[in-house]
Amino acid sequence: MSALEPIPEFELIRDVVAKGRADGLGDEQLAAGVYVVLVSHGYLPDHAARRLTVGQLYDHARRRIGDGGDRFEFRAVRDASGAGMRLSASQNGGAELGDLYFTIERGTGIRPDFAPIPTDYPVPEGLEGLVRELVDRIRRARPAA
Repeated sequence: MSALEPIPEFELIRDVVAKGRADGLGDEQLAAGVYVVLVSHGYLPDHAARRLTVGQLYDHARRRIGDGGDRFEFRAVRDASGAGMRLSASQNGGAELGDLYFTIERGTGIRPDFAPIPTDYPVPEGLEGLVRELVDRIRRARPAA
């Protein structure tokens, strides 16, 4: 590209800023507009579309649990056929709850040949819902302060 050729991203940004200013948008609104347009045209990656990993999901769950959440251990396993998933969480040594263990099963055709889901693996469909349900059950099981 020679110095005289227009840069498509620059032209796009200039158009968005000009339209935004004409509409009376503030700096944050303009920045958001530029970001959305650049993502929609493929000039920037869509970070919202990046897959969450199992480990990141578990970290989020521990934060939601609150006090003692860092002591929770999660384990998710999947049926080799992909038809079922089992999720468990345990907390050992917690004075309030003692030993806590939940198992939630979903799907059909659940067989004993389950394989652990690695924490660096993208979250399989259905696991996020199971984690939310499990966290809610853990929070409800705690005695009221």
